[in-house]
Amino acid sequence: MKQVCRKRGIFFRSDFSMRPFWTANNALAYDHLSDRLARLGRGKEALPLAKKAIRLNPVAPWWYFAHLGHAHWVIGQYEEPLAAYKETKHRSPNLHAIRVWLAETYSLLGREEEARAEATEVLRLKPDFSVDGYMKRFFGSRIKDQAYPERVANALHKAGLK
Repeated sequence: MKQVCRKRGIFFRSDFSMRPFWTANNALAYDHLSDRLARLGRGKEALPLAKKAIRLNPVAPWWYFAHLGHAHWVIGQYEEPLAAYKETKHRSPNLHAIRVWLAETYSLLGREEEARAEATEVLRLKPDFSVDGYMKRFFGSRIKDQAYPERVANALHKAGLK
């Protein structure tokens, strides 16, 4: 396929293969590709790419860990993303999105108290937060399998977000 998608200056073919001129050590490319795949619900493909991005960048920014957490989350591994999300929270404590991801994860694990505590932090950091707005920004219309975004929305509602 010749069509190319562009995201923040990073190019992917529509089949998600990287252009051949990229080096095998481009951590940012692996990170962005893992993020795109996870958002499409393709966590099994995203997971090794996210791990490789972190391995290639010894001073990886917070979003590398967030994307690793997303890849685990998408394939239903809800305990595994907690370490990655906590690292994200450590690196960027005032980022409301990490609190959203922790709230949804704790909610799915049945850890209601922790889910509600994170939901409270979401509203402290972003008082106008809404689940509908978040869903539109995070997923848009890219998801063909609606079970994934529905699972996210239900978990956020269960955590106490509206």
